[in-house]
Amino acid sequence: MRNHLILLALAAMLGVGPSGAWGRAPQFIRHPSLSPDGAEIAFVYEGDVWKAPRRGGRATRLTSHAAYDVQPRFSPDGKWIAFASNRTGLYDTYVMPAGGGPARRLTWYDSHYDTPNAWMPDSKHLLITTFRATSSDVYLISLEGETPVRVGYEPWEAEYAAAPSPDGKWVAFCRRAGAGAYFRWGYHGTDNADIYLADYGVPWTNIRRLTTHDGHDLWPQWSPDGRTLYFCSNRDGAPNVHRMKLAPDGTPEGEPEALTQFTDGGLHGLDVSADGRWIAFARDFQLYVMRAAGGKLEKVDIQVYTDAPRDRVTFNTLRSGVTEYALSPDGKKLAMVVEGDIFIKTADEKTFTRQVTSTPWRECQPAWAPDSRRLVYASMRHGNRDLFIYDAATGKEELLWEKTPENEAHPAFSPDGAWIAYFVSDTTIVIRSETGEVAWRRVNPDFSRALTERAPYVWSADSRWLLFEQNEPRDCRSFGVFNLESGEVHTLSRVGRYAGGAAWSSDGRLVFALQEADDMDIYALDPVPATPDFPLRDFEQLFGASRPEPAARERRAATQARSASGPQLIHFDFHDVARRARQLTPTGSDEWNPAISPDGDTAFFTSTMTGQSQIYSRSTEGMAPEAPRRRRFGGAAAPSTDLRQRNSSSGFKGALSVSPDGKYLYYLNYSDNLVHRLELASDRDLAMNFEVDVRVDEAALWREALVESGWLLDHYYYDPQHHGVDWTSVVRRYQRLLPDLVTREDFGVMLDMMFGELRSSHLSVSWGDEWRQGEQPAGMTGIILDPRELLQGRFVVESVEPHSAATRPEADLSPGERILAVDGEVLEATSNWDRLLSGKVGKEVRLQVAAPDGATRTAYLLPTAWRSFWDLQYENWVEDRRRRTHELSGGRLGYLHIREMDRACLERFKRDLRDQGSRYEGVVIDIRRNYGGNTAMEMVEILNNRAWAYTERRGQPRVSEPWRRGHALDVPSVMLVNHQSVSNAEMMSEGYRALGLGKVVGIPTEGGVIFTSSYRLLNGFTIRRPFEGIYTAAGENFEGKGREPDIYVDVDPNDYQSGRDPQLERAVKELLAQLDAQTLQVDKPQSPPVPIRPTEDPEVREDKPASRAR
Repeated sequence: MRNHLILLALAAMLGVGPSGAWGRAPQFIRHPSLSPDGAEIAFVYEGDVWKAPRRGGRATRLTSHAAYDVQPRFSPDGKWIAFASNRTGLYDTYVMPAGGGPARRLTWYDSHYDTPNAWMPDSKHLLITTFRATSSDVYLISLEGETPVRVGYEPWEAEYAAAPSPDGKWVAFCRRAGAGAYFRWGYHGTDNADIYLADYGVPWTNIRRLTTHDGHDLWPQWSPDGRTLYFCSNRDGAPNVHRMKLAPDGTPEGEPEALTQFTDGGLHGLDVSADGRWIAFARDFQLYVMRAAGGKLEKVDIQVYTDAPRDRVTFNTLRSGVTEYALSPDGKKLAMVVEGDIFIKTADEKTFTRQVTSTPWRECQPAWAPDSRRLVYASMRHGNRDLFIYDAATGKEELLWEKTPENEAHPAFSPDGAWIAYFVSDTTIVIRSETGEVAWRRVNPDFSRALTERAPYVWSADSRWLLFEQNEPRDCRSFGVFNLESGEVHTLSRVGRYAGGAAWSSDGRLVFALQEADDMDIYALDPVPATPDFPLRDFEQLFGASRPEPAARERRAATQARSASGPQLIHFDFHDVARRARQLTPTGSDEWNPAISPDGDTAFFTSTMTGQSQIYSRSTEGMAPEAPRRRRFGGAAAPSTDLRQRNSSSGFKGALSVSPDGKYLYYLNYSDNLVHRLELASDRDLAMNFEVDVRVDEAALWREALVESGWLLDHYYYDPQHHGVDWTSVVRRYQRLLPDLVTREDFGVMLDMMFGELRSSHLSVSWGDEWRQGEQPAGMTGIILDPRELLQGRFVVESVEPHSAATRPEADLSPGERILAVDGEVLEATSNWDRLLSGKVGKEVRLQVAAPDGATRTAYLLPTAWRSFWDLQYENWVEDRRRRTHELSGGRLGYLHIREMDRACLERFKRDLRDQGSRYEGVVIDIRRNYGGNTAMEMVEILNNRAWAYTERRGQPRVSEPWRRGHALDVPSVMLVNHQSVSNAEMMSEGYRALGLGKVVGIPTEGGVIFTSSYRLLNGFTIRRPFEGIYTAAGENFEGKGREPDIYVDVDPNDYQSGRDPQLERAVKELLAQLDAQTLQVDKPQSPPVPIRPTEDPEVREDKPASRAR
């Protein structure tokens, strides 16, 4: 009896009753939806749809699928719940009985998101958000799964969160920012979410703006009488629930009223019951309800009774995934980093592998001791990076030195084993003995050096010198060398933009990678000047009494032979040492990852000179220093005859290491993520395969990923003040959510919400499968069906996308034609056009088509993939803007659009500039809908390439020298920007305006400008990390502050319906006025002058709505 009572007490402590049932309070709830009477609330937890009583209590799981289910929505009659799921790869909309039962698929499009917004009052139709054209738009779907009908559409502009009024007269919706705006509640700028109201119809009409706050206003919901809108807004600082009164004509009455008074946290969804009595929302992943009429805020205490959806501890066999490796000094072993653990194996084709570390924390940057038995590496197990040492003979691992709060990285033993060089706190190179004696400390600040996979220094063979990459003023790099005996530091190379690694041979010859001009090149350097050969002298000495002096190479070989018993001492002659560097690689490509043969005769490196990363070698004799470079036609330097490609395989290569005997070259292939061994005598390439069984604890890995991401942004975020946020407290607050996270989607959402508290652009997380393609992607035909006809069950062509599959001669579809059948299946009112085209990408489709006069024919199409169709829509949009510019200007102005700031778009910019700048008096430069890159500097330099001389041929007009021989624009221009001009595009806007190159027309840019890099977490997630801020010449941070235009012109949703582009119209007007007012200075009457660039006009602020908070 006593034992029975003990068991009952223990069960009570664990939350387990005699029946075996147990419950727990969920900590990660999203997407609430109230039943029509407010008695129940649906929500998302563990990737499934649940429902529970509004008053709290036991929750019921409604879906139980391996996929991720989101956005549940009760129908007004309470019979159905619609939701979105990625069951077929991408998100589609499904519906199921509200009490539970089989789910039925309603949409079949290869879109990223087909998610339900709200039900129509009849409970038979829904409004969904979908990405079917160029942006998020709103479509109407039916409970029967018929073809979706476009109702809200504005190209290149996000529209979502649509909610029809209870009488069906109006629809409220959000515009701009996108459905993920709630990840960054602290954002203020032009790419904010505002609420609009439209007269409901197909399509919507009479669209007007309800909110003008420059932050986010999200998720409008109606009162039953249609006179009140509820929504979430950060207008008071933190996000809160607000309500707005509407007049009978839909115009706002007074200012919105806050119903909650939160001062921090985040909101994740809002819903109002159909009877108008209850409001529900999620705050910090917990459910809350309150009466719409006002009253006490109530937290909904829910209990879930559920087993774990899957085993979180698994056993895997690793066969690839190497991210780093180290070759032992004896050339017989490899240390590898795989999935954050250290493994060792033989340096050959044998697959046996030993696991050295087995922790959920990251271990990295392994380095062998000279005895080839011990390993030292960095580990995150104590919350930051500390150095550990492992003895492969005994299996013992221990902390190398004392635990410190500083990060320690990139350990490197000296060849004699007396010293270890390592990096401390990202600022200091330290040389220290195993016993702790410090021989040297050098502050060499580099913001994120510890994160790289390559040590920024390398020891000489005699252990007397440490070659290191050093920072130079104005963000430049060079190579320096430290002498352990004298304590002296000398600079060895010239200053370059970047440094890319170094290596040296046993006799002290070294190779290094440095970007001095445009390309990263490999250089060789001898520690002392080489003694030239004198063959005539040597020959004549054969007939003399004295013994001939050996040639330089023979002398070096003899010296090496004499020092076979120990390392040869290396001496430096530092006089003009930088001038002795010999460039080994041709210009026109980048070369990285230098390595050198033990005898110093051959350099190895990677290059993309053939268009793909391969390994090359060449003699370290190289080109003579400062010698002119013989160039081939096309501009590239002619490569030396001994330049040799050593392999030909896919994937980037890196981390080159030559074996001590000089027979093999090891490298890491980032395609198969394996170490490879290249036999240098035959160029035979062999992967160093391995196989090892490991235990994977997913929950522990996720804990590590959260801690490491917090550590990463604590130490390596660009702003040490973290935008005024207590980052340590933020990370600690999100750690409590970890026990409830069992899906990758939830973990990603949690990180995005955590990162969002920094109020920073470009800070995001991805996990690889969130954009995975659908199982049966829909084929894109280019046919735009008439939405009004679709409502009547008829498939009539409204328009055809130019140059699409539907315009080819085999199809030749025209507006007004009716499609009767697809591949023999007759189209009925209930047919779903997207379903019929699923899986048809690249496959022939047969259409039965009827002309308006009733004549029928057969058309054949080859549908394309969605991405190709998106590109086609973009090109057609650009061509339409160019046509409009031509018409508006009377043929006087050209037009070009810059899609992105990447290399391909830079080349297109040059081509378009030449084409449009040569044929027209001025050019409109459009950088709207440009999400950035890294080429703004080059583009601004081209536009600022002012005429300083001209050339003139007999009988021909004169042209400026920059235009003729380089890239320039010799005619006036104007620039278009908007809220979708982001990042590097904003820098281009700033440069264009600051340098007085022309006027800027549009609205302020997004305000998201920062340099980023990627960092992969151990659970497979990748963080995009801002590491470098960008500031104007006056010191203003680009981040969080959009670039202002000279002339303020916004675009209204009604403009699209009326076929207008007010920003383009105003830009054309301004440029024409400038041309008409410009006085040309003529030097020579017989030839046209070089056009004079406009100087910057006084700042103009026109057409700026007073209601927008700036």
